[in-house]
Amino acid sequence: LIDGEDWAKQVAERGAIPISTACEWVRQAASGLAFAHERGFIHRDVKPSNLILSRAGLVKVLDFGLVRDHHAGEPSTASGQMMGTWDFIAPEQAHDARTVDHRGDIYALGCTLIYLLSGRPPFGDERYETPAAKLKGHLFDIPGWLSVSTPTVPAASPRSRRIPAMTAYGLSSSCHTRTSAPAGVSSLARASSKPGE
Repeated sequence: LIDGEDWAKQVAERGAIPISTACEWVRQAASGLAFAHERGFIHRDVKPSNLILSRAGLVKVLDFGLVRDHHAGEPSTASGQMMGTWDFIAPEQAHDARTVDHRGDIYALGCTLIYLLSGRPPFGDERYETPAAKLKGHLFDIPGWLSVSTPTVPAASPRSRRIPAMTAYGLSSSCHTRTSAPAGVSSLARASSKPGE
């Protein structure tokens, strides 16, 4: 049992998370996911409620209930079966959870970063109320939050220019143009989490 709170509760209690804090949390989560991916495990349900911040300030990845073992051969999920959470799911995972790889987890982590910084999922407004509308958003739309200044990411901040790039790095709707390793997300998050930049 981990003594701490998941990120969904953190946002519910505190509101949007400051940029340096959010980037540090994402860096730690990316490192944890990289550890799992290096061993052939794909989480398939990365979201704020499955990431916990311990009282010691350490991030832990929880709930590997939908995990896919990349080395185990044929996955147990049926072809075309949807697994994951609509607000954070990668487009290719919504199409077929059986074939998703580590890039699906990276996409979900990018969605989670938007959640931390804005207080809501990338496609969480009234235009995206149904699963079909959310999937359309993931496939074709750019989260509106990326184009506006917010209290947690002011437009004048030099660091704020890295956030859209960092988010886009993990949020490309095509898994083929998305970063191929959580280490890339972790490195960019580390640079964005440094105070005073």
